[in-house]
Amino acid sequence: MIKALEKRRNAVTGKMLSLRPIIRGAVTVLKRPCVRKGCKKCEQGLFHPATYLSVTKNRKTHISYLPKYAIKDVEKAKANYKKAKALLDTLCEIDLIGLLAQLKQSQLKKK
Repeated sequence: MIKALEKRRNAVTGKMLSLRPIIRGAVTVLKRPCVRKGCKKCEQGLFHPATYLSVTKNRKTHISYLPKYAIKDVEKAKANYKKAKALLDTLCEIDLIGLLAQLKQSQLKKK
């Protein structure tokens, strides 16, 4: 049983290593005024939409502008983060099963 768990763990770890790049964050669209004087859109209060990546680190939120060509790549990296998180949950389950099996074996040896 332990060898089967180790084989499964190695397979999951291999999948995690293949997930690149990984980004934890949110893609948001913010509407901001531009720098041009007399912009009709800004004067009407409509402003200009721009896409940003929002990442929280040490309880501080940081945003970075995302050009249109980078949005798909960032979305893919975010999807990779979700996959990696699910794989990490799987690794935790595998290790828990292995630990419980080892504890059971050591209890049986004591008797």
